[in-house]
Amino acid sequence: MINPAWAATAFGITGLPGGQVAQSFPTVKFSEVTQWGPSASAGNVTNNYVLLDNMQWIHGKHALSFGGQFQWLEYNFQADRTGTSPLTLSLSTKETEGFATKGGAGTVTAVGNTGWDYASMMIGAIDSSTYTEYAPIATETGTRFHPFAFYVNDDFRITNKLTINAGLRWDSLPPFHEMENRFSYLDPNATNPYTGSKGALAFAGHGSSTPLSAYNNNWGPRLGIAYSLGTKTVIRASAGMYYALGGGTGGTANSTQPGTALLLGFSAAPNPPSPGVVLPAFYLNGNPGLAGQAGHKVVGFSNDPTNTAFGGVGYSVTAPPIFDAGYGTFYSTATPTNSPDFISSTLGYLDPKFGARAPEFTGWSFGLQRSLTKDMTATVSYVGNEGHHILGTGTTEQGINGNLLDPKWLALGANLSETATSANLAANGLSLPYASFPTTQAFSQMLKPFPQYSGLTDEVGAVSNSNYHSLQLSINQRFAHGLTMMLNYTFSKSMDDAGTFRSGYAIPANVSADGKAYAQGKADYSLSGFDQRQDVTGTATYDLPFGRGHIGNDSAIVRTLAGGWRLSGIFTYIGGNPLAIVQATCTGNSVGEQCMPALTPGFTGSARQNGGWGHGATRTNLSSLQYINPAAFTLTGTGCPAATCPLSSQYVIGNAARTAPYGLRGPGNYNIDSSIRRTFDLWNKENVKFVLEASAFNTGNHVWFGSTSTNGAGGAIGQSFTGTGTAFGAVTGQANNPRQYQFAGHITF
Repeated sequence: MINPAWAATAFGITGLPGGQVAQSFPTVKFSEVTQWGPSASAGNVTNNYVLLDNMQWIHGKHALSFGGQFQWLEYNFQADRTGTSPLTLSLSTKETEGFATKGGAGTVTAVGNTGWDYASMMIGAIDSSTYTEYAPIATETGTRFHPFAFYVNDDFRITNKLTINAGLRWDSLPPFHEMENRFSYLDPNATNPYTGSKGALAFAGHGSSTPLSAYNNNWGPRLGIAYSLGTKTVIRASAGMYYALGGGTGGTANSTQPGTALLLGFSAAPNPPSPGVVLPAFYLNGNPGLAGQAGHKVVGFSNDPTNTAFGGVGYSVTAPPIFDAGYGTFYSTATPTNSPDFISSTLGYLDPKFGARAPEFTGWSFGLQRSLTKDMTATVSYVGNEGHHILGTGTTEQGINGNLLDPKWLALGANLSETATSANLAANGLSLPYASFPTTQAFSQMLKPFPQYSGLTDEVGAVSNSNYHSLQLSINQRFAHGLTMMLNYTFSKSMDDAGTFRSGYAIPANVSADGKAYAQGKADYSLSGFDQRQDVTGTATYDLPFGRGHIGNDSAIVRTLAGGWRLSGIFTYIGGNPLAIVQATCTGNSVGEQCMPALTPGFTGSARQNGGWGHGATRTNLSSLQYINPAAFTLTGTGCPAATCPLSSQYVIGNAARTAPYGLRGPGNYNIDSSIRRTFDLWNKENVKFVLEASAFNTGNHVWFGSTSTNGAGGAIGQSFTGTGTAFGAVTGQANNPRQYQFAGHITF
């Protein structure tokens, strides 16, 4: 129950809409600690219905199958049950920073990092604030996907030795639609009414529709061949194309319902920022102690400590729906600070070229299976596949989709931080993207694809690629003579560009650390993060040949002491995963993606040092013993001082491979689990037995030092390169569990 004594309005904050934002305690954020306060109330319901029908017709040597399916996939989402989310008050150190100098015209310069956010709270200075209010028609949205498919398949037994399986499937995977057209998106080709430049907000159902169009060429041929070489050997081969839900066709978190970015205009998220270096957006309850400063100006902005209205004097918010093509336009002098359009919310981008492409996979295999004995078979196969239009796991894969800076502009170097004044523009041979672009903004904002917006969210960014090849060997022994066993070995290689991206654009040679140009995505096409070159799995179960029906059948002593025993075990070995060496920050050369270090020019020798993983480690030095040589890498950006940086420029993008630079991999691991079981006959007439079992996991108590493997339950390898400190390349813990025992007993009947 909401207590009016703790409502936002009880703090004297005015200019708030009704609902949770005004009635509940605000969410308070500090720069040094976590937040406190309430959260928005949301919910969802998912419904899936499938209509499926198949028919088979056997005619001579043909076994024909026909079929189809239709799916109704529904995702109903209630963004906020109260219509508004709680008010968020963000506190900063800026409002209590000291002053270094006082210049003319009443302006001052603040000393950075000298304030305290708690002190800012004590004087009631709110650095920034936000809430989200939903239009009554848009609190609930319903996303719909209606895929359907048809197929035909023929099993054709040409001879007793040769069988061909041929088929064709067609999938229609249309893009999502919201049943009431309650979503908005960026139209990259529309003219913005505030700036006159390309890029404006479009509203589904209001003179425009989703830019995603169905892709109808999802044809999936399949072919399989089986041929017998005598009675003991079979050759098999297969190939096929397959499609799945993903991107704009469903299957990802972003595309299953219109999120915050796709509800812009149907929802309002005003977030008035601090107007100046040391000024708050507004004060809580006013501040009489600062009343004498009301006429004082800081960098041209008046300080009014008596203001308690949300956003400050003159700030107003228009309740949604706001069907304005310019809504969200932030960087424009044509949009005054007290306009409801002056918000820095991001827009949703629905890629018209790739957004409705479903993930597609092509797989192929060729193998030979032979019977070694009547109970044992051996199989050797080559298996490969490749994927396209798959969802990546990292940052924006298409730079324009996220409104990211093209790395070609890194050639401007330090001038990227220059403001867009006439003099600076002329000195760099640049011009404003539109006449009303504010000259107080930096080149780094001005040169973005859509400089009028603070950011874009790529809602359907499934454009990654993958490639996999493997040699697979398998030996299987079915139960015979008390023994059953299986041994599998896989030698494989997996590559993709579905991880992090250093840039969503092509990288020119003049801003690449190695002086080489890279096409879009090529710099990050490398070994998959889960690639494990060697993988061995073996299992075996053996019933000891003693007791009833075996050796000692006629001896009561043998039956009592040696009968009913079973030994079993599982052995696994995996190679180490590729290490992803990254750079935590790259101020100066950042283009909005993953920061990457450079390979040190002229470095020779091994990037590994100090022996095998964990070698020489003790309890006291485990976290500081470096197994990767930091000299093999060099910081990029301003983190690499010009006086000592061996790179020709600080404004470059690192050239270290996304994974496994210098072939670096984490530690592999082997594991043995074993058990011993004894079965006792309690009542032979009714086959009642008592089973007692003792198991040991990680029987050898082998330590798997920190690894990137998702199978590990413990620490990892320090992969963030900072240029200083000992955390880089250090092992932070054990990635598996020590030996564990388990005892169990049960009765079967």
